[in-house]
Amino acid sequence: LAASNGNAAQAAMECLAKANESIKVEPLTDKEMAAASADGARHMVALTLGEAETLRWIIRSRAHPVARDVGFALRALSGRPLDHSLGFVEPVGSNDRLLCILRLFNSDMFFREEQLTALELQLKDVPLHVRQTWFEECLRLRRRRARYLWLDTPVARLFTPQKEWSALRSHALLKGLHGTMREKARLEDVEILQQQKEWGQDDLRNYLSRLRLGFAASDLQEAVASLPVSDKGSILQAAVCKAFRVEELLQILREKEGLRAAKRAQEEAERLDK
Repeated sequence: LAASNGNAAQAAMECLAKANESIKVEPLTDKEMAAASADGARHMVALTLGEAETLRWIIRSRAHPVARDVGFALRALSGRPLDHSLGFVEPVGSNDRLLCILRLFNSDMFFREEQLTALELQLKDVPLHVRQTWFEECLRLRRRRARYLWLDTPVARLFTPQKEWSALRSHALLKGLHGTMREKARLEDVEILQQQKEWGQDDLRNYLSRLRLGFAASDLQEAVASLPVSDKGSILQAAVCKAFRVEELLQILREKEGLRAAKRAQEEAERLDK
């Protein structure tokens, strides 16, 4: 203050400049960072490729004020470091919990046990149905067909109550069978599922196998075994229709059949005109 002739503003600016210079010579440690206010917490930001290239140019241009005064690093989605500014302090712990959120946003479905725990902590205040809706919307916006049904992957645990985790595999199989029947099954084959009053487990499994839907016998057995049975040990018509959403299947297949019939009629009319 004396060197600044009593000018408090000038003295403060010189003190900040000296503090900034000292960080460049001796960066803050993680212990010092932890003792800082909440404003000094670390944050993870998803960037576009263009934004990342701009930040990398700033890092390489060491004279740029952002490169000098701001501590930040560029990482790949896997967590692998790509580059960092002069003021960046490498964390002692892992950034895994923050990267997991970005991976979830990227529609990743496979996480390790500790990663699922980290995600659950991050999403603890978000209801299950909101998580699922958000994730499915992320999948839709990727504009490409998902390779896996999320129900059959570890990420499904984030969207279902813990008491239902043991049934996730069978739910995924039933959903997969429904989707495949929409594409491959004939109308008359699905009508049989609706018409028969009850099924034995072996009978239903063998019938699904004859439809050649591309599922292994063990998968068909697991799907059928998950259906409720009556006192007589048989699977009732209502349970089969509910599990495979037969009414929806019939409506879709009838619409497809109507479109095919209309197309055949049009082709025949065009052939007669010639």
